Amino acid sequence: MKKLKEFNFSYLSIGILSCSVLIITLLNFLDILSVKVSNILIFIIFFILLILNSFKIALKSKDKGIITGTKIASIITIIIVTLKLLFKIKFNFYTAIYILLIYLLSIIPSIYASNKKGANLKNY
Repeated sequence: MKKLKEFNFSYLSIGILSCSVLIITLLNFLDILSVKVSNILIFIIFFILLILNSFKIALKSKDKGIITGTKIASIITIIIVTLKLLFKIKFNFYTAIYILLIYLLSIIPSIYASNKKGANLKNY
């Protein structure tokens, strides 16, 4: 039951991401949003959820923040690379920047969360 409570936020964020992508795609299909605006919105929502998940997971982790953030970023990078290989999409400069942003935006909140967790433990 404890493990289920730990991962509820992650599952909730996957649901939020899926619903928002569905809504944004529908708005794009109905010509309410342009393709560029919909891509930017999906990009922003993904990175906000990545930051929140990295922070939340690092608060509950016993590892250092950089290790936790690297684990999260590595899992996401493996998924992206696998999907690119599966659908035969070429790698380019923008993919490298996207993966670099994934690493940065998962490691920095994890480090901050582990430092915050350490500060809270010292106060008691």
